[in-house]
Formats: sequence, structure tokens, C-alpha cells
Amino acid sequence: MPDEPTPEPPAPSRRARRGRRALPLVAIAAVSIALLGCRPPGEAPTAGGVPAAQRASSGVPGEDVYVRSCARCHGADLQGKSGTPPIDQSRLAGLGDQRLRLTIASGKGKMPAFARLSPAQVDSLVSYLKAVA
Repeated sequence: MPDEPTPEPPAPSRRARRGRRALPLVAIAAVSIALLGCRPPGEAPTAGGVPAAQRASSGVPGEDVYVRSCARCHGADLQGKSGTPPIDQSRLAGLGDQRLRLTIASGKGKMPAFARLSPAQVDSLVSYLKAVA
């Protein structure tokens, strides 16, 4: 018997084609809704873990370094959060400037090292902490 050509499968119905086109849109909508639910209602967007309302600039040099590198753990108000100690005058006085610079650059205990900060950034951060703590 000669080879008979295999019949072509029937073309998908319009309904099936529409369903396949809608699937990516449904997936995008589902992911978007899920992401919107990640932040509690009424909570402002954050940068560096610090809500926008708490990021008002004091104009003191070094504040930008603090907000980017330290505020996530020590808080926008330097009061500490989730097991991280506050930064206050008594703590700073006990360290001294040089030891504070070393602690920032090398880390200590649970605090990570911030070796990526330039010496000028570390100096401005130390000045900021002394001015506002």
C-alpha cells in the first residue's frame, strides 16, 4: 500500500486561539496583583528600607551616605531597629573617630563591612553621625 499522506490536524478554533493570546495577559495581571499586595496598605514606598516620609534631608554632609548604607538597620532616626543598636552620643564617644571609621569599613558583630565606601564617604559619615546623634 503506498504511503498515504498524513492528514493535517484541524486548525484551532477561534476560541482556542483567543485563549492562548489571553494567557500572557492573565499571567501579567496575576503577577502585578501579587506584587501590589507585598506592601501593607498605606505604607509609603521606600529607598534603602527607609520610608519616603522619613528621608527628609537635614542638609548635613554625610546624610546621603547614612541613608544609603546605614538607615536600613539603624533607622532614619538613628534609634536602631530589629536588634540593631541605636547610634547615640554615648556610643560614639566610646568609639572615637578612628575606631568608628574602622568599624564602618570592616564591620563588627552582625554589622557588615562597608569597605566599598571611599575614605571621603566614611569621613562624611562620621561627621554626620557626630552632628546628629
